[in-house]
Parts: sequence; C-alpha cells; structure tokens
Amino acid sequence: MASPAELNIALQSNFVRTELETGHRMLTLAAKQRNMREDDSARQSLSMALVALSGAERHLASVTLPRMETTELRRNVGELRRRIDGFDSSARSVGRRTKMQNVHSVPPDPNQR
Repeated sequence: MASPAELNIALQSNFVRTELETGHRMLTLAAKQRNMREDDSARQSLSMALVALSGAERHLASVTLPRMETTELRRNVGELRRRIDGFDSSARSVGRRTKMQNVHSVPPDPNQR
C-alpha cells in the first residue's frame, strides 16, 4: 500500500498532467476553430489553453516532487508553452499571407500517440 506521502506526490503530479493535457486539447481545438474561420471561438480556446498552462506552472512551482518527476513536468510545460507561442505567432502573421498560403496549424502534441 502506498504511503500518504506517495499518494500526495501522485495527486500533485496528476493535477499538473491534467492541466497540461487540457492545455494541449484546447490548443488543438483553437486550431480547428481557426481553420473554420471561427476566430472568436479560437481566441477563447487559446485563452483557455493559456489558463491551463498558467495553472500547471503555478502548481508545479508550489509543490515539492521528486527531481525526475519535476524535470519531466517542466519539460512538458515548456512544450505546451512553445506550442502556444507558435500558434499565437502564426495568428499574428495570417494577415500577411496570401489565400493559398493561409494554412493554420499547431505544432503536434508530442503526448498524443
């Protein structure tokens, strides 16, 4: 049987992972919405991805986890941050693209298999 400390670590880790998964899913949804020209919905989904990222970052900073767990979660937080930044920068450059070049995509989620 797991000790209370082990259960607490698992709970804290799972919370951060859930926030990251939510962020990736909301970002994927934002890309689909933008492809369908639903710009307001895409902005709202992007905002929700940012909320999930912020929650993961804040929670990770406030808990003590084993070093390997922390390293992995920080790497995953960084990956979501890069995907969001890439999505956001492509949104700003859309106005400069021609109609044929106007392809909206999000970097792939490395956690989806």
